[in-house]
Amino acid sequence: MNCIQTNQIRSTRVIDDSTIDFDMGGGRLFRNHLPNRCPGLNSNRAFSYSPTGNQLCNVHTITVIQQGGGPSRGATCGLGQFTPMQRAPAK
Repeated sequence: MNCIQTNQIRSTRVIDDSTIDFDMGGGRLFRNHLPNRCPGLNSNRAFSYSPTGNQLCNVHTITVIQQGGGPSRGATCGLGQFTPMQRAPAK
């Protein structure tokens, strides 16, 4: 998918420097594989985005929020496609 609705995002989880999971309302989960590694994303595990309207799309960017000594802006990186994921069954 090219876009997800920002008002449906419940939480995000950084997997590594090039992968982010978006937990959506209704139990849906989307994974975004950034086309390039985003320096500092995995170590800081925080980012911001500025969507257009109510959509976050593969043409948008994220900016790493660096921790320590007060938050500051880190690398800005492009998003990739949003891939629907299946949740692992509860054990």
